[in-house]
Order: sequence, then C-alpha cells, then structure tokens
Amino acid sequence: MFLHTACRRFEGIFDVIQKNAINSWLNNTDCGIYLHSYAVDECYASNERIVHMPHKLGKNGIPELRFMWDKMVQASIDSCLADTSLLLNADNILVSDPSRIASILWKEGFDGMYLAIGQRTNISADSLIIDWDEFHPGGKLHPTCGVDYFIFGLPQDWDFLDIPPVELGAMRYDQWIVRQALDNGVPVIDITDGFTVYHQDHGERADKNAILHNASLIKEEYTRTRINHATYKLTNGRVVKK
Repeated sequence: MFLHTACRRFEGIFDVIQKNAINSWLNNTDCGIYLHSYAVDECYASNERIVHMPHKLGKNGIPELRFMWDKMVQASIDSCLADTSLLLNADNILVSDPSRIASILWKEGFDGMYLAIGQRTNISADSLIIDWDEFHPGGKLHPTCGVDYFIFGLPQDWDFLDIPPVELGAMRYDQWIVRQALDNGVPVIDITDGFTVYHQDHGERADKNAILHNASLIKEEYTRTRINHATYKLTNGRVVKK
C-alpha cells in the first residue's frame, strides 16, 4: 500500500505534529510514503521509504486535491504491488498498518473499487513522541462529519471522478469524496472499529480563503454526508452490510 499526504511547512507546532505523524508511519507501517509538499524536513530527505513529490499549489497557496489524486493514481499504475492507496492528513498518527485493513477487506470479498473511511480519535500533542511502545494517549472520537483518511481500492479505476479545484485541509472536500463514491455505487466501508487513527489537535482552523473557495465549488448538500452513511461496516474482523 502507498500512503499519500500533503505537508505544510515544518514550522512551529506543525514541525512537531507532522514529525510525530511521519515517524509513526515509518515505525508502525510498511507503507511506501509519498509526501506531496513544497517543503520537506531534511531529516526525511534521504529516507528510502519516502518519495518527495513537489506539489502544485492552488490559488490560496494550498495543495489541490486533483493534482495529488493524479499523482496517486499514477503511482498505483506504475507499481504492480499497490492496488490500494491511503490518502491521509499529515497531522494523523497511525499505530497499526493500514495494509492489515486492506487484507481483511480482500478476504471479505472487496477486491475491486471500494472506499474505506472512519472516525479519527482526537488527542492533544505539543511535543515529539520518542517511545512508541509507551504511546497510549486515550482521546475522544471525532463526530462523523469529518473524514481525515481514505483507503481507496483500485484508485486507477475511479474514472468517474471529475475533481474540482478544491484545496486540501479545508471543509467539504472530504464529504465530496464520500458522496462521489456513494453516488457511483462504490462500496463505502466504515472501518472505525478496526482501525485507530489519532488526530493531533493543533488549534488552527483551515485557511478562511480556502474554506470560502471550497464552498464556492462544492454544493452545501454535500456537507450532510457523514461517515455513518457508509454502506458497510467493519465489526469484529468481518464486514457487514448496513
């Protein structure tokens, strides 16, 4: 599996948060990691598991989903080993390998296009995490309105997507992805119960101009799409239809 994310500059609290996230991916997963960004910290520049993808920015200086999607699809096409891809915000910590989820879904008969999503667990973070064996943060589940990660089955086959120039990290783009899958008959699976993702709260809202920009491109009706609109749910290692 390939993991794709877009990073901010490694400055201030985002230096801590993004390093915690990336270090967790390196430590707790076997994913190939694609950093779609205009800046990469020097400590990751020579890591053989990380591919730095300089990213074209949108009108507000923020990466656009469509450019990242194109590169994600191309990476899947170029590799004979990756038929699933994880799109993940760069402030999220992983404590288990998402490939395990993909394996469970494959065994449950999901070997084509699908979208796996789930609720994140919010935690506070203000320092670098050194010992992952001692990482037991607790936290609280985020409401079902926000989606911070997406596992795509066969993203190269999602030909129906016509992605508007929405910007990552602002509102509505996540709900738009889920609604597109639902409207085009792609199985959407809620994997909250089987896959824990820790979101590090940083107290900063998305760029106001990016929020207004996305709102001008995506109808308000999309904001009513929730994780609990998924058509399937992962429970006790089995996928059940809702």
